Amino acid sequence: MYINGKVRDRIEAPVTIDEAGARELALASERAQAHLNGRQVRKVFYREGRLINLVVG
Repeated sequence: MYINGKVRDRIEAPVTIDEAGARELALASERAQAHLNGRQVRKVFYREGRLINLVVG
């Protein structure tokens, strides 16, 4: 998982997961919460079966 373009955590998920499920898993990660620091997710880039990138601001 990327946050603002940098790898912050790696999460395991089934290849068939949809964008909503991937976003939920990413936001539930303890490491992601540490990097969010209460900031709002502005944009989500999702590439099926590969990655999720959260842009926060």
